[in-house]
Amino acid sequence: MNQSIPLHASHCALHVHDGVHSCPPFDLHGLKTYELMNRPSKVFVEDLGKPVSPDQTIGGWLDSLPHSLAANDLRKVSGHLCRAHRDGRTIVAALGGHVIKTGCGPYLIDWVRKGIVKAVVMNGSAAIHDFELALAGKTSEDVGATLHEGKFGMAR
Repeated sequence: MNQSIPLHASHCALHVHDGVHSCPPFDLHGLKTYELMNRPSKVFVEDLGKPVSPDQTIGGWLDSLPHSLAANDLRKVSGHLCRAHRDGRTIVAALGGHVIKTGCGPYLIDWVRKGIVKAVVMNGSAAIHDFELALAGKTSEDVGATLHEGKFGMAR
């Protein structure tokens, strides 16, 4: 039994012959490559994170994070927060919904209780996630599963 099943690209088809699937090889003519060692990169092996021992301090854990991308930002924010708190400055946390829905709200509450954060400013989605967690003990509906049915944001 021979049959062809068209793929998304009009120039290629998946062929089935006696239960075996095959696809003609890609035409690599004209493909230009260059040396990996010459390519600019954002992450280097010496920048990777390093596991820490269970008795490590938070500072030690922060130092062990990767030295690239968002981990650098986290270290900068940590340094600014510590310096501002040490200098007696007012710290205000401005946040969106992801801080609450990813489970980081208890850290924020702890910082407020300890007097580190003096004010919290949040957008509507953060307020909704906080409210849902307090009222129902859960939050963060599946947008893809509810949007097409017109149910997204309609729970009461």
